[in-house]
Amino acid sequence: GAWMRKNGSAIYATSASPFRRLSWGRCTQKRTTTGGTLYLHVWDWPADGRLLLPGLRCQVTSARVLTTRATVRAKQTPQGVELALPGSAPDPISSTVEVRWKGAIEVEQSPQTQAADGVTELRAADAEIHGSQAQYEHGEQRDNIGFWLDPADWVSWRLAVVRPGRYRIEAVLAGPGGSQLEVVIGDRRVRVTSPPTGDYGRFETAPAGELLLTAGTVAVEVRPVAQGWQPVNLKALRLVPAP
Repeated sequence: GAWMRKNGSAIYATSASPFRRLSWGRCTQKRTTTGGTLYLHVWDWPADGRLLLPGLRCQVTSARVLTTRATVRAKQTPQGVELALPGSAPDPISSTVEVRWKGAIEVEQSPQTQAADGVTELRAADAEIHGSQAQYEHGEQRDNIGFWLDPADWVSWRLAVVRPGRYRIEAVLAGPGGSQLEVVIGDRRVRVTSPPTGDYGRFETAPAGELLLTAGTVAVEVRPVAQGWQPVNLKALRLVPAP
């Protein structure tokens, strides 16, 4: 309640984020006929004050910290709009930055990058879904690709490989078990068999073998094997550096 009294404008009458994924938090927005406002919910306040809005292309007219009204400088870079935030976060959990723009707005969806230790989790919420029936589910015991009734449907992510090497592939799955999925990265592929978890909301991690990744941007695909297919729920695909 105390947070909402200060930050309510970043919640009420807003719509979903134009960004597919933000490493530092979340975003809401309000659009008008001439522009709009982004509300950045910053969970991880950057120590160096630099906050990137990846792939954002628009004319920023002003930016400020919502509760303190401190002015925030914004500049366009090849990677997106970069903000120069004050030194400390005004809220220990979620601080709100208000960014106003005019004219058109576009977000170029950039590929996901690997973490510093090389471990990568490709989440269902960030997947591109190809097909007519599979869809993203959220809510209690969900946050997954579900309704995967047609084995012709498949999902994909774009990944910028900056730490090439051999990786162990793991899939976080739920369902009756026995179905096979093929993980395809470039011209390399491995298969994973879904474990019998007893419930579509009870997820387990299943190994899918190892793949050698080379540097560059690649498509990571998960495709059902049609023979013996039963619907599964896919929560995430993990790539872990192999010893």
